[in-house]
Amino acid sequence: MKTKPSSVEKLVEEHVRKWEISRLKKKQEVPEPVITVSRLPGSGGRLIVRKIADEMDFDLFDSEIVQKIAESARVSSAIVETLDEKGRSAVEDWLSALVNDRYFWDEGFVKHLAKVLNVIGKHGKAVILGRGASFILPPAECVRVLVLAPFEVRIQNIIREFGASAEEARRRVMRTE
Repeated sequence: MKTKPSSVEKLVEEHVRKWEISRLKKKQEVPEPVITVSRLPGSGGRLIVRKIADEMDFDLFDSEIVQKIAESARVSSAIVETLDEKGRSAVEDWLSALVNDRYFWDEGFVKHLAKVLNVIGKHGKAVILGRGASFILPPAECVRVLVLAPFEVRIQNIIREFGASAEEARRRVMRTE
């Protein structure tokens, strides 16, 4: 003899069906875009990303990514800043590891950077400046932008922005590149 499903079983089945339909709808939705912006030093990339973020009402992620990496890795942001868009020699890595109890290796930085960028990417509606985001996020999930300017224009931008001499501006651009 067959028994009728209880009202609880019907309720559970109904919710499972709704969840499945909801999950399928979410898969079909187009994710919010992410724009990753790389730039040459002095090219005006920072100004451009602010304008893009404002015009599109997107969140802008720049140096605050360093803080998020530090939180994710449970290290101080000062340590993360030593790795952010710079680079250390193998000797610097080795010496720092000997001196510091909680040394943060480049590999750890990249792991946590990827974690933070992927979370931003999943949420979408964001502009990310630098930090290798265009290399870390999959091409299908972001629009990649590279901001360029002639060398002399970049020198003039550095002079105007930082009040540096022409020689100092030239050194800054060359050192960063």
